[in-house]
Amino acid sequence: PPVLSSASGSADTSSAVSAASSSVRSKASSHVKNDPGRFVIQRPGNGPDDFPKAQKTYFDLDIGERPLDADDDFDSSVREHYRHTFRSGAVYDGEWLSGMRDGLGRQVWRDGTEYVGEWHRGRAGGKGQLTLSHGDCYIGFWVNGRAHGLGTYLFQHGSAVYRGEFSCDLREGFGVERWADGSSFEGQFRKGEKWGYGWMRWPDDSYYMGTWHANALVGAGRFAARDGPIYQGQWEDSSPHGLGVYQWPDSKMYEGGYLMDKKHGFGVLREPGKPP
Repeated sequence: PPVLSSASGSADTSSAVSAASSSVRSKASSHVKNDPGRFVIQRPGNGPDDFPKAQKTYFDLDIGERPLDADDDFDSSVREHYRHTFRSGAVYDGEWLSGMRDGLGRQVWRDGTEYVGEWHRGRAGGKGQLTLSHGDCYIGFWVNGRAHGLGTYLFQHGSAVYRGEFSCDLREGFGVERWADGSSFEGQFRKGEKWGYGWMRWPDDSYYMGTWHANALVGAGRFAARDGPIYQGQWEDSSPHGLGVYQWPDSKMYEGGYLMDKKHGFGVLREPGKPP
């Protein structure tokens, strides 16, 4: 049975830890639903009804089509500038090489999505900017029509911005995420989610530094609230789980085990001036 007991004139530690843990879980998941870059940033199937659902990105839609009024030497090794309207309704104005969009160019799709930048063999390749019809915008490097390398993702209406590494349209590697409400995250990402070591601060100046797994607090970490309690120890699903130390602002401290946010097993409550 747990050794921890209530201290006279103070709240039960289990209730305090549970309330703080609930707050942490809420904070950890507060931005997940609309997390920029969490999903593939290109979904042409969500545009006009006649967009082929099987296509994965905007740059896959018009591969193989070329201007019908091009010169006979259009397939030469010299870049030429043409404006062309594809059968899909998209309009490209830029350079072509060997019958493919290659070089600098601008394309606008029927749903209003626009790409401006470098092209390579028919797809975005190099530096460029894609502005989606709903307002999201990616500025950075591209490989074979996918956001890949360093880039900046601006979430619609300016509610958030991510700057960092991408791989195949998803955040991958190190990045910094900032939200309009003042929240910020610096750390590792994997397949678009917070995964690995990271540091997050919320508008009320509370912060968490430690390990993440699929956008949740998992592993070893430290959470501290401004002028409030501090918990340092093991986490699971954004809840204290395992061994940990919970400290109040008045220096009262609990050391012991937790099981999904609840006291579990052996624990010791220490209060200033009192034996444990």
